[in-house]
Amino acid sequence: MTSPADRATKLCSGCGIILDRAAAVCPRCRTVQPDAPVGTTPPPPAPGGRRFSTPPAEAPGAYVPSAPSSFAGLQTHGDALAGSWEDRTDRRILPAFILCFFLGVFGAHRFYAGKTLTAVLQLLTLGGLGIWMLVDLILIVTGSFTDGRGRRITEWT
Repeated sequence: MTSPADRATKLCSGCGIILDRAAAVCPRCRTVQPDAPVGTTPPPPAPGGRRFSTPPAEAPGAYVPSAPSSFAGLQTHGDALAGSWEDRTDRRILPAFILCFFLGVFGAHRFYAGKTLTAVLQLLTLGGLGIWMLVDLILIVTGSFTDGRGRRITEWT
């Protein structure tokens, strides 16, 4: 049996990740490789607008090497590709929590998160008479609150 280090690999012509030599289509960017059989077509885009149909480390034909033991604390190439940067938000829980706690009835935390329409509704109803604000406060603390683009706000600072 050959070890992953002995496997024949190549670089994707589209994004540059390491692929198995037999891979015809890159699982990350869906680029058909130059040495692919004639008529090979990329898979359709994933539903929901995600860039990856499956995580690259688990995709068929993908080979993502593990880091050597001397670099055990560093992020490997596979970890970096496991989630797209497009799925992350720059919003943080702590500012959202503080805004919700002190100015929640005015929808300040929703303005911060980029939910302008619901922020105005919350402003006009005084936070749904405080109930909407309390629900949002619970969602923020549990890490279930999302920004205006539907991405979960998960980091505190």
